[in-house]
Amino acid sequence: MRQLQQTLTQLLDVEPVLTGKCVLAETDTGLKNSLQCDSAALQKLVHNDQHSVAGILLMLSGWGSD
Repeated sequence: MRQLQQTLTQLLDVEPVLTGKCVLAETDTGLKNSLQCDSAALQKLVHNDQHSVAGILLMLSGWGSD
């Protein structure tokens, strides 16, 4: 959880503040290791680090499935 918080803080510390929502991208076979954002500016900002963030989110979601 700390790694996710640190990554997002570094990634999203920009001016002006961006708003929007990002979700894990989904295919017919399930979730994939990338993010889909509803804001083009937010999508551009997370583009380079989306696989890292998505990987952390997928790992955290797996903790609750047992």
